[in-house]
Amino acid sequence: MEAFQKKLSDIEGKITGFDEKLAGFDEMKDQLNMIVNILSAKGKGVVSNDEEIHSDEEDRDGNMKGEASSAKIPVIPSKDVFEKKNMGSPIHDREEDKLEEAMDDVLLKEKWEYLDERVRAIEGVESYGSTDAKQLCLVPDVIIPNKFKISEFEKYDGTTCPRNHLIMY
Repeated sequence: MEAFQKKLSDIEGKITGFDEKLAGFDEMKDQLNMIVNILSAKGKGVVSNDEEIHSDEEDRDGNMKGEASSAKIPVIPSKDVFEKKNMGSPIHDREEDKLEEAMDDVLLKEKWEYLDERVRAIEGVESYGSTDAKQLCLVPDVIIPNKFKISEFEKYDGTTCPRNHLIMY
């Protein structure tokens, strides 16, 4: 009789362990559902074959040694259940996505114009064509005489900043 009681208590311990694991699986399922909801809210779809999952749950919901069981055994989906959707160019269903994309284009264009303006200011692209010697002088209020001789002038090769090339001579 003691052996039977010991086996019974072992089985009850295993059942409580299974119940705890089942509760853990329920928590994981809730977390996965939250992740799927977040991804679908951001426009990234998750494709799943729900019919396959439900049919697997029904097939695996077996009774233990002929006893009735009301709890379902959770099914962990395989890798091929979740697939990437829209492998090509993205399709925007929501108006917010179109607005965000348009705003990104506008911000990108503004940033491009700002950087282009800065490069022009740094390199002096607009002023080097008609630059006189007074603009190239590094020291303010210096008067350059008309008969001032300059050294041999190297032809500009186009690989450096033209203003720096002119300042060098």
